[in-house]
Amino acid sequence: MQAPDFYLGSVESRELNRRPRRCTFLKRVKRRRGGDVMLVRVDPPLSDLAGEHVDRLIVAPHIAGDELFPISRWPLHVYVVRTLAQNPEQLEFLDDAESAILDWGELYANEDAVKEVRPLD
Repeated sequence: MQAPDFYLGSVESRELNRRPRRCTFLKRVKRRRGGDVMLVRVDPPLSDLAGEHVDRLIVAPHIAGDELFPISRWPLHVYVVRTLAQNPEQLEFLDDAESAILDWGELYANEDAVKEVRPLD
């Protein structure tokens, strides 16, 4: 298995807090409304609201001014988004109608940093 590029965790999401995800960069995707987002492969997969396991997700900056290319700071607060496209790796542009926010999270540079996140009570 390829080494992860970064990790996805969360101080607000129980699932991401208990079980951070290893993330592998797949591609840069343009948003039709402006700005770029990142398609990543997550391991282990994340469950959506229908209970489906999703291993390809979009991460998008949550705070105005934050950047993904390059990542402007660690941790970086992001929206965790599921694309509704049949073949996410073929996406060139992402419309809001083709996506659904699953969660909020943070990107961490390494496994040690994500392990330092204080668990939710």
